[in-house]
Amino acid sequence: MYARPPEVATDLRQGLRRGTESAVNVTLREDSAVASGAYGLRIDTPGQSVDPSLVVRADPTWPRWTVAWEQSDEARPGGNRVLESWSPDRAVLAAQPVGTITIERAAARTTLHLPEPPAPAALLHPYLASTGVVAGHWLGRAPFHAGAFAFGGCSWGVLGAREMGKSSLLMSLHRAGLPVLSDDVLVLDGATAYSGPRCLDLRRSAAEQFGDGTYLGVVGTRERWRVTLPPVPSHLPFGGWVLLDWTDRILVDRPRTSVRLDALLRHVGLTAPGVPTEGLLDLLAVPMLRFGRPRDWTRAGEALDRLLEAIASVSAGSDPSPDC
Repeated sequence: MYARPPEVATDLRQGLRRGTESAVNVTLREDSAVASGAYGLRIDTPGQSVDPSLVVRADPTWPRWTVAWEQSDEARPGGNRVLESWSPDRAVLAAQPVGTITIERAAARTTLHLPEPPAPAALLHPYLASTGVVAGHWLGRAPFHAGAFAFGGCSWGVLGAREMGKSSLLMSLHRAGLPVLSDDVLVLDGATAYSGPRCLDLRRSAAEQFGDGTYLGVVGTRERWRVTLPPVPSHLPFGGWVLLDWTDRILVDRPRTSVRLDALLRHVGLTAPGVPTEGLLDLLAVPMLRFGRPRDWTRAGEALDRLLEAIASVSAGSDPSPDC
């Protein structure tokens, strides 16, 4: 665990204690009465095996959703286009590396049209993520391509483009003892943030740096080294955003409104004509911290401390000065 100033360590201990107490009550059991879920959905996977410890304990009020596989010998390469078609009732997405994913609103069903049944690891992530995103839009929620972690009893979303170090930051937080709530998709419902599957997928460089992760081979579009995460609450209040950046020096500041809006728009789950995203403008009122740090593993601990100090200040009501 990284060394931290005493005041930050105290805040962390309080936040971790609350998170641990909650996690004790959400540990999944091999029990048919306990529904498995993720992204605010109760998930059924007929004919497919999913380790219940790798999902969250679903709230009984969550919508039930079925994720199934159908063989498709004519599965075409997924290509670069993600959204093939969209309507208020049906969405078709390109699967990676081949195949399609059909998501039906009325049936509350996702069908994976693939040449072979997906491995349990791939079904959990990334295939389940598309259902969380599309169903989230239909349910009036706000899904984002973002990770999430818990601090002080609240969920903080992590926004970052590819190669921006999002999974590496989440792994650092995990190593520091903070609960990681979601790897790649964050679904918000008003002030509530839903947790995702209990795994974190690293790229080769991060897996080598941390010395952790089970090699899965190529899943979706890239090689993955998977780290299993401990149980967490199925949902938490939403506290704010961390926007990642690479900079010459470590900095944590408050971006101006135009930057915050651009970041949210760039990371919305789906962007296409007719795809709704509820509450997007309301999220501008939520704190956002721009977290810049050098591409230098030797300074990762120092950078993490600076970020957690800033989040502690936000949580205490004394935000860092805006960078205007």
